[in-house]
Amino acid sequence: MASRRVKHRKRRATKNLPVSLKFIRDVLEPGEKIISGRRLHWVYLITGLLWLLLLGVLGVAILYLFLIYTDGSKSFYITSYGYFRFSRYVPWVLAGLCFLVGIVVFISEFIKYKTTAALLTNKRLIYKVGLIRVKIDETDLSDIRGIHVDQGWLGYLLNYGKVCLDCRFIEDVHLPYIRNPYSFVKMMHKMRSEVIEEENTVHLVNNAIPTAADMKLHSQHKENFD
Repeated sequence: MASRRVKHRKRRATKNLPVSLKFIRDVLEPGEKIISGRRLHWVYLITGLLWLLLLGVLGVAILYLFLIYTDGSKSFYITSYGYFRFSRYVPWVLAGLCFLVGIVVFISEFIKYKTTAALLTNKRLIYKVGLIRVKIDETDLSDIRGIHVDQGWLGYLLNYGKVCLDCRFIEDVHLPYIRNPYSFVKMMHKMRSEVIEEENTVHLVNNAIPTAADMKLHSQHKENFD
């Protein structure tokens, strides 16, 4: 019954999140709250479309040159000194390969855009990538030593950038081009400060309250002194 309540609470907390951020439902701990989530910037979609357009134009150019210079014959004119002879289907195959590679690149960028996400909670940063082979990296906010934003002039204009986290004890985390990176980093700094302050408070309280072993040792010292 209790586990059912926890699942219902997680489902309600992640109800308004995009599909790429629904994975948080499985990794959210009790008492952990979602602060912010980031998906990849749409520049990845534009990159895929540009590759598709470029390779499509290349395929059309191959067919155009073949039809213009050979009239569909078996000889393909290369220089003024002669011909390269091959099947008339070869240019069609090359053009088809160009279109196929362009489609594959676009689908790859589209899947990356839809399935990659970074999520900030009040305890840690969670980074997920992949559709079939899913990889999830988790970094405690207290383990982050520094945060760097890589943003060029185009990223400044379109408001996207890469975020690099300098971590201790684990490998550094590199987030790809995400939307509004400085806002995300600002929230990360705020939550990191709160986590460190809470840990310091707990540490001070634990040191201030003597344990049973400390009390026993103190009484032994007192008896020896007496």
